[in-house]
Amino acid sequence: MDYIPAMCYIPEKTYWDDIDRHIRNASFRGVSVRLLISNWTHSMPLMWPYLHSLAALDNVEVKTYVVPPLPDNIVVPFSRVEHTKYMVTEKAAFVDTSNWTGDYFTNTVGMSLTLSSPSAVSRVTAAFERDWYSQYAFSFTD
Repeated sequence: MDYIPAMCYIPEKTYWDDIDRHIRNASFRGVSVRLLISNWTHSMPLMWPYLHSLAALDNVEVKTYVVPPLPDNIVVPFSRVEHTKYMVTEKAAFVDTSNWTGDYFTNTVGMSLTLSSPSAVSRVTAAFERDWYSQYAFSFTD
């Protein structure tokens, strides 16, 4: 849902590069990386410069995912957003409850599950592909 390599929910914001560094290293090794990030009313402006810098790398593609509003201006708080948080590779899928910001990994209690069965990885990959190519996904340069 969110991607910010920083501690951004505490008073003294600090850089936290654990995930960002690994994505950049993977890119330099020739690994293809695709990030699908939610774009909604609660997206933090701090996120966009980091995503632009990742999108500028070879082998990294970034798209935003925008869920359209409900008809007749019906408002449901904290809805109309892709809430999923997961990573999938050829061999495993990591499904998590945490946004990809430093605070969520260091200061909160979340739940994660790593799936390694080929059928589970295939299903998570299919869900990602569905969303990546959907009408709600926009190239970061759009």
